[in-house]
Amino acid sequence: YAFQVTLNSFELISLPADVTQSHRVVRPGMLPFPSPDGATLYFTREDAKTNFDICSLPMERLDVEPKVLIGAPGFQWFCVPSPDGLYMAYMSDESGENQVYVTSLPDASGKWQISRNGGNFPQWRADGREIIFVDDSGIMSTEIDRSQGFRPGASRQLFPRPSIFGLPWPDGFDMSADAERIYLVRGHVDEGDEVAAPRIVIAQNWKKEF
Repeated sequence: YAFQVTLNSFELISLPADVTQSHRVVRPGMLPFPSPDGATLYFTREDAKTNFDICSLPMERLDVEPKVLIGAPGFQWFCVPSPDGLYMAYMSDESGENQVYVTSLPDASGKWQISRNGGNFPQWRADGREIIFVDDSGIMSTEIDRSQGFRPGASRQLFPRPSIFGLPWPDGFDMSADAERIYLVRGHVDEGDEVAAPRIVIAQNWKKEF
């Protein structure tokens, strides 16, 4: 599942494995994340009263009314379930700036704050015992103690990473399942030069490489 931006809204779309077939619009929404067992779809829905809410739907009934898990004024979004499906990390600006929080699934009954100085785009390590996110200063890590419920430790910086666009908005990233490798975009640097502006590289006929 993915989402597309139209003139007036966000739409969840279903992309078939067969790329020769066209996508199907599922319903309004954005940033879909399926549960590890594939039974539930978590996503963000725009709301006229609260702005953005986090919702869930059963995969077998995507046409029913979504269940609102986290609905509050402001932005509640980027909801990523843990590898075991028991918790969900998400972003919220309820404090006045984006922070990373965790809640329990399936009913969002608990709540733990992960970041303290801003936080965006959380991701889980494959064993569910570490959350990686980004803030204005760099890539951050928070260890999770799961021996007795859910207890987040203090966040620490893995390495500095200023925004490549020069804006007060941290860029996204990706990582390997074991969190040993972080994938991100950075400004291009030629030997002897300062950091150049970000650029887009287009690869043509890339299928011939296989």
